[in-house]
Amino acid sequence: MYLACVVRSDMQDVQFDPAETIAGFPLKSIRRALGWMGLMRQEGDNVERVAKGLSCPPSQAERVLAAAERRGLVTPTGVKNHWKTTDLGWELVMRWKPPPRIEPAISLDGDDDPKAINEVFDEVPCSLLRTTPDDDDAFEEAKLEVGVFVEYASPRVIEISVSIPDDWDYPNDSASIESSVYVGIEDAKRFMKALQTSIERAEKEIARRKRVPPAMSRRAKGDEERPRGPKGTGILKHVPLAPSKDPAAVARDAAKAEAKAEAARRKEERAVQKTQAAERRALESTLSELGVSPTRRKPRG
Repeated sequence: MYLACVVRSDMQDVQFDPAETIAGFPLKSIRRALGWMGLMRQEGDNVERVAKGLSCPPSQAERVLAAAERRGLVTPTGVKNHWKTTDLGWELVMRWKPPPRIEPAISLDGDDDPKAINEVFDEVPCSLLRTTPDDDDAFEEAKLEVGVFVEYASPRVIEISVSIPDDWDYPNDSASIESSVYVGIEDAKRFMKALQTSIERAEKEIARRKRVPPAMSRRAKGDEERPRGPKGTGILKHVPLAPSKDPAAVARDAAKAEAKAEAARRKEERAVQKTQAAERRALESTLSELGVSPTRRKPRG
């Protein structure tokens, strides 16, 4: 059995204070409300979307948008009930993450019961999906281990770890733990049912592929990018049972696509400018060899 996961990459923007409030709402609620507005183009009613995101009446949503404008997060478009995010607002919606939930790991000292031991019961090969901003995706071979870890007071004693051997020629000598998660008993039982359902679904998919070889991906054909989870979010890359309706995720994906298209456009412009400059230098060199001074247009006035 092979499993694939994405390694999370956290980003924390220092220009936002998690304790800040805007029109009485905490910053993370404002972030979610602006996410409901998507990219805030001309479609739809932004006041209505913010009201829905904050579960407040439209009149209060208008005050929130006015406060967000003063904060520099949004700016009016000139169309009624429409705003667009500023660069700062884009940073809040797309990059800023609220502080994680942290609780101390309390060690259990003085437990001399010989049955209280850490134990790994099995391991399977898995793949870590490594991603880059240039979409140069690659799978790194790793191991997925499951067992119990009893050194902490937490009731979440079931341990699932991803490890990478330091030397694959000698995989059992030493390894680095990439990540470890701890799950409670009841949650593990529920997860086991979902895992069984996933196995059944995967078996059908593998059987389907044997009957009908998969076509070349759209990316390989130079077409649009295949569906994928956003980078750096720790989200498992999989085909969901139903399409995601999270507006913030939709907005992030659309913003990434726009940024990629803008970068391509600028690259093309720079290439054209470089070609024009090279042609101009070649022309001037030719004229110089012929003893002709290049004429330059005089400015008007």
